[in-house]
Amino acid sequence: GKQRKMATTFVNTFALPSRVLQGAPSRASSLHQKRGQTLSWRDADSKAHKNGNLRTVYTVRQNDKDQFGDFKNGSRWRGDTQYRGEWQNDEREGFGTMIYPSGDRYEGDWVQGKRHGNGAYWVKEGGKLRRQYAGEWRDGKKSGQGVFFYKDGARYEGEWRNDMLHGQGKFFFINGDVYKGDWRDGKRTGVGAMRYVNGNLYEGSWLNDKREGPGKFFYKATMKIHVGEWVNDQPKCGTYLDISPDEYHTMIQDTEQVSVAFTPTPPATPLDRSNAANRITLPELTVLDSEEMIQQRIDSIHREESVNRTMALPLSELLTEEDLETISSIFMNSTAVFESRLPLSQLSILLEELDIYPAPNTLTQTVERMQFQSLESIDFQQFARVVAVLALEEEEEEEAQFDFGDNHDGSGQQPTNDD
Repeated sequence: GKQRKMATTFVNTFALPSRVLQGAPSRASSLHQKRGQTLSWRDADSKAHKNGNLRTVYTVRQNDKDQFGDFKNGSRWRGDTQYRGEWQNDEREGFGTMIYPSGDRYEGDWVQGKRHGNGAYWVKEGGKLRRQYAGEWRDGKKSGQGVFFYKDGARYEGEWRNDMLHGQGKFFFINGDVYKGDWRDGKRTGVGAMRYVNGNLYEGSWLNDKREGPGKFFYKATMKIHVGEWVNDQPKCGTYLDISPDEYHTMIQDTEQVSVAFTPTPPATPLDRSNAANRITLPELTVLDSEEMIQQRIDSIHREESVNRTMALPLSELLTEEDLETISSIFMNSTAVFESRLPLSQLSILLEELDIYPAPNTLTQTVERMQFQSLESIDFQQFARVVAVLALEEEEEEEAQFDFGDNHDGSGQQPTNDD
């Protein structure tokens, strides 16, 4: 009882001076003097609530104590934040400006005491305010469309989610490079185009800030384009094509749309060799079924990297909602006696219920590549990723059977790592 009474007294005592800080006279005091009677605690509490557009409201924070039990800096309280703006039911609601203890400043919309809506945030650096972010907020975090200005001069324009770059966006690097495309959890992941300051251009797939998957890279110095497969930011397999200046400018314009069309097209005119009469002529090298060999190498890379790529993506992007529901139902029904975990010895049996029939050695290799072989059992997330890997490999194998019905002659060249 005593503790509760002290807490209530503290709240009422703390709330009433806040009106004094706002510069407004205490209505409770004037009513008390006029009527000569004491207000009930309910009336006093309701009159202390902050609503509407008020003047600056200051908050304080209790100082820490030293080893002798005394408050540091000789004072029990220290200044915390300053807020000027609209309130509703004692919470910041509407438009307002907040100044934080660090000197940082936010000006914009508030909902239930949190930054929510449109607003701008400045940081205090060297005694001056620098604009850091302008855009949308949700539940106190940057979410939606916004522009972020980095201290080193870089800039990001695009979508945010939970304070992280997420969705479609454009990033301007300080060296002049520009990336436009997909972002996930603060990293370039998905489909995007990178224009380098030296004129080179990459358009294709990204994973965790690295070029990963199908992509094409244009080398401006040699006017050539490499179309192929990338692994861990390096080109692994593909073909080189000559490209004309007109085609290059078309590519530059197309990157503004962040297109992902990887079908190689030959140049409009053959390479001019009219001035090559005095050059040493070497016999032309040809490889039988070169396109098929390249495709086989690409398929091999897909199998090798399928686990890494699958493990890095959320399940919602690997499997449809209907597939996830089916997998979840089968998994839960089959693992009820195993406390929601599937023994690896039962893995092939459960896969058969999903009409997936991998060869024994294929399943063993997949489990090893996913580093599950040391586990006695796996959970639903791990099982769903096994399904995703096997389904992807099965689909690619089926497509490969129909890709090359004819033989073609051609030649390829391994690209260098020169951007």
